[in-house]
Amino acid sequence: MVNIKIRADYDCLIKKLKEMVEYYEKSITRNNRIKMYLANGDVINYTITNHNIAHLLGVNTQILVSNKIVSSTDSYGALKDLINDPYGTYNAIEKFNGFGSVFSLYIEDKIGAFKKQIDNPNILGYEFVCKYDRSRNYTEKEVDGLTADYYLASKDENDNIILLGLVSQNEEYDNDVYIPQTTRVIKEEQLYGLLKGQEITYVSKSVINNPYNGYTSEFTVKNIDTYRLLEILYSYQNMTGAIPNTIKNHTYQMKCLSKIISNNKVQNKELESIFEKISYAISNNILINLEEEETEKLDKSIIDLIKEHNDKCLSSSKVDLYSKGEFSKVVEDKDRYRKELENIREILQQQKEENDSLRKENEQLKEKLQMLQIYEQHFNILFKQITNINNQMNQTIDDIPQEIRDLKR
Repeated sequence: MVNIKIRADYDCLIKKLKEMVEYYEKSITRNNRIKMYLANGDVINYTITNHNIAHLLGVNTQILVSNKIVSSTDSYGALKDLINDPYGTYNAIEKFNGFGSVFSLYIEDKIGAFKKQIDNPNILGYEFVCKYDRSRNYTEKEVDGLTADYYLASKDENDNIILLGLVSQNEEYDNDVYIPQTTRVIKEEQLYGLLKGQEITYVSKSVINNPYNGYTSEFTVKNIDTYRLLEILYSYQNMTGAIPNTIKNHTYQMKCLSKIISNNKVQNKELESIFEKISYAISNNILINLEEEETEKLDKSIIDLIKEHNDKCLSSSKVDLYSKGEFSKVVEDKDRYRKELENIREILQQQKEENDSLRKENEQLKEKLQMLQIYEQHFNILFKQITNINNQMNQTIDDIPQEIRDLKR
C-alpha cells in the first residue's frame, strides 16, 4: 500500500520506479510479441509496450496529464517526466489530488513483480492461465481490483502468486489480441476468490517475435512435462474449485496415439471404435460414456481427456445430457454416488450422535465409579479403625485380672 507521509517516502518510491523504467529500457525482451497456444484451444497474443508500463507499475498518468503536472501527453512520457522531476512533481501532486490518486494501493507489489513480467517467463514457469468469466463468479470473496479476460499466474521466490491480467482489445481489432492491464502479487489462499468456478489451463506452446531486434523463439511443452502441468492444475482445482480444461492438448495426444496405431498397422477395431466414440462426444459436446472394459484399454492421457471433458460438460448449463435418447451413464452414476454419499453422511451423523451420547454416559459412569472408589476407600479406612478398636478392647479385657472379672459377675 502506498504510504507517503514525508518527502523522503516519495523520493524512495520515485527511485524504485526509476530503477524499473531503466530495467525495462535495457531489457532484451522489450517489444516482444508473444503468441500463446493454450491447452484449452484458445490463442492469445499480447505485447508489453511503452504504453503499458505506467499501468503495470501502478501509476495513474491520466491524473498527471489532465492536471498538467507533467508536460508529456502520452503515458510513457508522463511516467518519465514524473521520475525525472521528483521535486516539482511532489509539490504538484500534493497540491492537486494527493498521492493516492496517482499511485496504486498495490504499487509496492506491482514494482516487486515488474521484472518477472517484463522478462517473459518460460511457459513451464506459469502455474496456470485462468480464462476469467464474470458470469461464473460464485463467491463473494473476490480479489480487489482484478477484472481481466485472462490471468497468467507465476510464482515469486516466496511462493506468492504473481498475476498478469490481460484484457481484449477493442472489437475493431483482432479478438485474439490482448493488452496487459494489471499486475498483482497475492497469497495462494486468496486464489479461491478469483478461481472458484473458473476455467484454468496451461500454455502448451509459445511463439515470440521481436520486429525491432529480429529475435524469434518457439517453445512447445513436451509430453513428459504435461503430467506435471496437469498435476499443478488439479492441485488448484482441489484448492479453489477451479475447472481444468486441457481438452485441445489431450485431443492432439489422442490423434498422435491413433496415428501411431495406424502407422504400426495395429489391427484393433475395438480401439478404433472407442476413439470414434470419444471424438463424436467431444465434437457434439455430450458426455463420453464408455464401458469399464473399454476404459481399461486406454492410455492414461486418454482417460484424463475423458474425465476432463465430462467434468467440463457437467459444469456447463449448455451440455446435452442425452445421447441418442439415452440418459448418460455418467450422470446416472454421479446421481447414484451423490445419494450414496448423502446416505453415508446421514449414517455417520447418526453414529456420531450415538457416539457422543455413549461418550457422555461413559463420562457419567466414570464419575460414579470414582465416587464409589472414594466411598470404598473411606469404608476400608473406617473398617480398619473399627477392627483396631475392637482388637484393643479385646486386648484390654484380656489384661484385666481374673479376680476383678469374677467380681464383676
